[in-house]
Amino acid sequence: MKSDNFAVFDDVRSLPLNAYHAVYRIYEAEITEGVGDHRYGPDGNVTRAQMAAFIMRTLAHTAARPAGVSVQAFVDVFSSTEPDDAFGEDGACDAGKVDKAGGVGVTPCEVDGGDELTNANGDVTGLTVQVMDADVTVWAWMGDRGAEFDADDAAAARLTVAFSKAASQLLVTDNLAEGQTHLTFGDTATATLQVADEDDAAVGGQGRNGVRIPGRRGRRRLP
Repeated sequence: MKSDNFAVFDDVRSLPLNAYHAVYRIYEAEITEGVGDHRYGPDGNVTRAQMAAFIMRTLAHTAARPAGVSVQAFVDVFSSTEPDDAFGEDGACDAGKVDKAGGVGVTPCEVDGGDELTNANGDVTGLTVQVMDADVTVWAWMGDRGAEFDADDAAAARLTVAFSKAASQLLVTDNLAEGQTHLTFGDTATATLQVADEDDAAVGGQGRNGVRIPGRRGRRRLP
């Protein structure tokens, strides 16, 4: 990222505030470098070549690659089960908190020879993320070979993949007193049925609440 000292352009100080800040932002993003001699040239014309350069530099900050665009980029995918601690104060990845993801690449947070190249439509397909025993947050970003991810500077897509175990049992809970096994006529008990995993945790919010079990004439033994 460029320095926040914006004295580099001497001819933008009289611009409206919103225009001044817009020029500042595209300079910081390295979309423009001005026309030389510390000038931005706010009233100058833009050639088709300059327009193309602006567009491609802007696309480098997004995941957009329109169909037909021949410029391609490498996509690095990495993950962490500790996303809040995945980066240091300088924005660099903490090597102990991130892993490669997507089945490609060698080094997390770095574009290396194993990363996928976008196709002619700007897409990468077939990447898979394995979720073992905890929620996983995945980042995907584009760059040239040798580039390293900086959370303070690089544009990245982020997705959290939730982990859940397979259902293995049905849990039934009720509002009966401890040790109660019968209902008398006219009384009602409420039961909750939940699909759960081996650790008695509900799976996917599945279940049925408020199942009413009425008492019948005489006494009824609960199953």
